[in-house]
Amino acid sequence: MSASLALIWLAILYLLYELYSNRRNPRFVWSVWRRFNLLMLLEVVCLSLVVAAAFIAIIELFPITSYGWTSLMVKNSTNIMFAPATLIPKNGQLGTKVFGVFFLLLFLLAVPFMAKAEEDLFRRGKSGPKSIVINSIYFGLSHLIVGVPLGVALALIIQK
Repeated sequence: MSASLALIWLAILYLLYELYSNRRNPRFVWSVWRRFNLLMLLEVVCLSLVVAAAFIAIIELFPITSYGWTSLMVKNSTNIMFAPATLIPKNGQLGTKVFGVFFLLLFLLAVPFMAKAEEDLFRRGKSGPKSIVINSIYFGLSHLIVGVPLGVALALIIQK
């Protein structure tokens, strides 16, 4: 099994685990997506652009930060949750397209649970400046677990 395929299976298995472990609360997914609106999408896009700009600045200053642990397996470091989107060959075959739709559906169903877990872990009950800064650092660096480059983890610290 190739390294790319291993990362793809890891992402799928994690999403399936997330959905299975939250199977008793399917209404939560629908309540999250029902509240999602154009303003939230704009906020996500703007925040993503700020983080991307910070990442680019960080890797320009410190090129070594463009590597994560997935760099040991594939050419470019990747977040394992996005491995299926970035590592599947873009050959236009029907199986590839069906897999893409399947993965997107799994991801859209699981992302509300993952976001809630992140929110509970890194934000709930954190109100003072010191605890916010410390948890922002934890938040950014915790993304190293999913294989993002060090520069992305550092850029995510400002997101909080």
